[in-house]
Amino acid sequence: MWFILWRTTTGFELRAVGFNQHSSRYSGMNVQRNITLSMVIAGSFAGVAGSMEGLGTYGYMNIMSGFTGVGFDGIAVALLGANTAIGVFLSSFLFGGLQIGALTMQSQAGIPAELIDIIIALIIFFVASSYLIYWIINRVKKEGI
Repeated sequence: MWFILWRTTTGFELRAVGFNQHSSRYSGMNVQRNITLSMVIAGSFAGVAGSMEGLGTYGYMNIMSGFTGVGFDGIAVALLGANTAIGVFLSSFLFGGLQIGALTMQSQAGIPAELIDIIIALIIFFVASSYLIYWIINRVKKEGI
């Protein structure tokens, strides 16, 4: 996907429409087609990830098995990784280590596994607050308050 996004004209159009639909439309790009294509690509990746999770975890696909919390973890990993490939890769190792370490921590030290959920929530809070602080600082600089 990296190759498509950064080395092809279709990828350039996808990125341009993502940044500014109006200027992309003005330059002659088909905005609706690119939006639909981006949703198809995202859905394909989500489907592959969901099937790998289901088949790898359970060995079979069951409608009622449910993947609770996987979407929340994905959003948190993308937020911490700042939507870059290497950042998401590294933050996924952090979150995976925390989730797996929670099981060992509970059995070995007697510490509740919910503590990891609190730590993850704090990580998300501080990363999101850094974006908010950056936005406020830029807003103050632009308005000259």
